[in-house]
Amino acid sequence: MGIQLWIAEKPSMARDIAFVLGAQNKNGIKYEGTYQGKTVWVTWSIGHLMTIADPEVHDPKWKSWRVENLPIMPTEIKWQVIERTAKHFAEIKKLVQHKNVSEIVNACDAGREGELIFRTIYYACQKQIPTARFWVSSLTVSAIKAGIEQLQPASVYDPLSSAAYCRAIADWIVGMNATRAMTARAGSLVTLGRVQTPTLAMIVERDLKIENFKPEPYWHVEVDLESYRGAKWKGKWIRSTVSSDDLLANGQVDAQTDEHEITDESSESKDKKSIAKKITQKTKAEQIAQKVKQQYGKIIHLERKEESVPPPQLYHLTALQQDANVRFGFSADQTLKIAQRLYEYHKAISYPRTDARYITPDLVPQLPKVVAQLQAPYQDLIKDWKPVKLGGRYVNAKKVNDHHAIIPTNKKISLDALDTDERKIYDLIVRSLLMALSENAIDEHIHVESEVVGEVFGANWKRELKAGWRDMSGKSAKNTQELAPNVMKDEPVRVLESAVLDLQTQAPHFFQDSSILSAMEKAGNQLKEKALKDLLQGSGLGTPATRANIIENLLHRQYLKRDQKRLISTQNGRDVIRNLQNEELKSVHLTADWENLLKQIEDGQIAPQIFYDKLKAFIPKMLSDLANTPAMQLTKVQDTPRPVGRSKNNSEDQSTTKSTRSRTTKSTTETSTPAKSTPAKSTTAKSTTAKSTPAKKSGISLPEKIDQTLCPKCKQAYLIKGRTAFGCGRWREGCRFLIPFQYDGIVILERQSIEIAILYCVKNFLEKEGQYYDLHLCLEIEPPLKLQVNPDSKYAHAKTKGFSEKSQAYQYQNVESSPTSWRNLAKRS
Repeated sequence: MGIQLWIAEKPSMARDIAFVLGAQNKNGIKYEGTYQGKTVWVTWSIGHLMTIADPEVHDPKWKSWRVENLPIMPTEIKWQVIERTAKHFAEIKKLVQHKNVSEIVNACDAGREGELIFRTIYYACQKQIPTARFWVSSLTVSAIKAGIEQLQPASVYDPLSSAAYCRAIADWIVGMNATRAMTARAGSLVTLGRVQTPTLAMIVERDLKIENFKPEPYWHVEVDLESYRGAKWKGKWIRSTVSSDDLLANGQVDAQTDEHEITDESSESKDKKSIAKKITQKTKAEQIAQKVKQQYGKIIHLERKEESVPPPQLYHLTALQQDANVRFGFSADQTLKIAQRLYEYHKAISYPRTDARYITPDLVPQLPKVVAQLQAPYQDLIKDWKPVKLGGRYVNAKKVNDHHAIIPTNKKISLDALDTDERKIYDLIVRSLLMALSENAIDEHIHVESEVVGEVFGANWKRELKAGWRDMSGKSAKNTQELAPNVMKDEPVRVLESAVLDLQTQAPHFFQDSSILSAMEKAGNQLKEKALKDLLQGSGLGTPATRANIIENLLHRQYLKRDQKRLISTQNGRDVIRNLQNEELKSVHLTADWENLLKQIEDGQIAPQIFYDKLKAFIPKMLSDLANTPAMQLTKVQDTPRPVGRSKNNSEDQSTTKSTRSRTTKSTTETSTPAKSTPAKSTTAKSTTAKSTPAKKSGISLPEKIDQTLCPKCKQAYLIKGRTAFGCGRWREGCRFLIPFQYDGIVILERQSIEIAILYCVKNFLEKEGQYYDLHLCLEIEPPLKLQVNPDSKYAHAKTKGFSEKSQAYQYQNVESSPTSWRNLAKRS
């Protein structure tokens, strides 16, 4: 009987599936076992393993960045293995091509991008065998079992695959053509893309509004009121009226005002009912204040209303990033990295790169176990707490695509095992679930309107009647308003004092990570066409998994800069947007049009060729527009090296970073050709450097920082810190030396990376599957690391007594409890 090979998208997903399939024996990059009498192997990808080849691979003429060679429109798209993951792909290919493998199951994420990841791997392996599709939105045991029983032929998802290919190819073609055309006009590298360019345009537009903003004065009239029974409060003028007979059905009064003198309230003073109106002529305000001073009237409207306030929805990544930015000042990228650590290394939360704020029904029975395993201080918080049943506000399988909302797992997590930032993000996620399982809060809203000699003054109060879920929020209660007065309708009142408040309109706020994430998510609201607006509802520009990277790319290209928490466009960013002549590239409309067509492809309503035909018509028009872009000279900035790791959804705008990171232009003419970068060494080639043995340098003094450490491979540059690895500063010249932040499930700290680079080994007794390992540098392999089991009892003894080496290299260790656990070592990274 043949072998059934399962390919998951991530190691964690493969592990969960393997557990249900009974494949408990781990052998290399696969789990082996038997399920219902059938031999099964479960392996995994690590996101995208394939990418669209560089333009020159399609046609040598496209190696030169000459505008006369545009457009770049290959008749056949070629794909190639991503260099940094080539070794992993080679291992998967061996499994696929194994003579006994007779069926493959696509167990990648249930969505467009997961389909693309599998299909590109499958076709690159060049073995045509039956394939099936495993489709689940959560990884509980019950969900996996249901998915196994409901495997479908892969052909059922061909339309989804077509849409995924269309989107990836279109992003690549638009990015390549737009970037090269715009670069020719600027004389230096200008990257453009379907997502990053409209995002930059929103920030530039906001910054220009702020700079050009001219404050306009306006006035409010505020009075001190006293009721017949002695209650006192402040009211603000909201309208004039001839008499109380003009009241409408809900107690509202028609305003008899001069439209040139009185305008609607400003956005910053809006509440459920207006309590102030702008008056744009000071004399009018003074007349009202003088008219009512020391005058009598009565309460014409009194409304008391209780409101049941449900808990916030569960987190998706964007909401988590927004809260973390507002509460802790974390950037979107910082929050994503912290959440990823909590997911990958601590197993403390579910998959964070999700766009769903709902969970699926099969997860609901698991929640009591999740709550039960919570450690201090949460057990004290829920001591007398009775959870409620989750309703449709939180549970909806139809609104879960690839992954459900972010929730804590049922693994016991001690907060002492997390660093400070990890504790903050974990706390947000735990409290989010506890709030969802708590009762609604109940507030009382009170609105009072008083009429004095034909002028109406309003006041609002809000009082918390029941805290409910707010007890779980961790936020201190705010009590900024005075208590509502004890008054009755028609009760007489008098004005004790009146005053005119001099105010000014305020400029818009600068974008921060939280607000630009919201603007990207709700970008569809800019569209006038209802159909397109509905299509982008809840999605907008990018995905939760890519938005942080888009922001970081704009910062990296120095189109943006950070000023404390604010994101501000640079002159280069403004020049790009100002001079860019193609409006579709600057707006969300292009994304909406594409999404409309891609959805129709997914549903089988149109053929992919229709999408390609529209793309072929768009590119020449775009290039024609860009050809009319005024020649501009951007300020030359240092392109900070970033050894970038690709996430699974990081294909939007990939063309704006791929093939351009190491290129700069030589001249400002339209035919300028970016300088060639040194070709990267093949991942399969063996280094000629002799294998090194661990150096015994007991007296060596190690550098304090990674950027003081010389690259052990080329010995010509210092190491630099990227997003996923430490790498050589000569990466643009071709040195591909890397020490990843985590290797085969083990976290590598910066100090350990320094030891590895200088001593060629690190003996920190890293714990992996119950054994102790040394990490050794081996320059003959890619990446240049290997693990070696360390059975030496004297090293094992260090698990309880700390590191016993006397060398200066190890004296930096301040051993905490359980120092050998990589989870504790991660705290000190």
